Amino acid sequence: MDAAEVARISLFADLDEGECARLAELFREEDVLPFGRLAVQGDFGYRFFVILEGTAVVRIDGEEVTELGPGGFFGEMALLGEEGRRTAEVEARTRMRCASVMTWEFRQLLDDLPALRPKIEEAVAKYRR
Repeated sequence: MDAAEVARISLFADLDEGECARLAELFREEDVLPFGRLAVQGDFGYRFFVILEGTAVVRIDGEEVTELGPGGFFGEMALLGEEGRRTAEVEARTRMRCASVMTWEFRQLLDDLPALRPKIEEAVAKYRR
């Protein structure tokens, strides 16, 4: 994942080039096969995911609530210190390419770039409504 891909993710769209480059260094890409589970409702969340290619289905209590595609993300609550259990299950609907970052790595970046935190908090707040 490079800085240009990071900048295309709605959550990070307002970040400057340097901030996007720092994020790109942290993300690790992975391929996920159809029906691969990326998050299990009730488990502790330690990673934040961004979908680069493919689609995933989100279920709460077994009921499908939405589908995520390229640019979609999940696990954002863990980024801001709300270490809790996953509130939904996320499963690959198609073959996917995702990027993820461990929560503690992202938090270190927030410490290193304090101007980044309010941008992330604002963006996450939009998606919680």
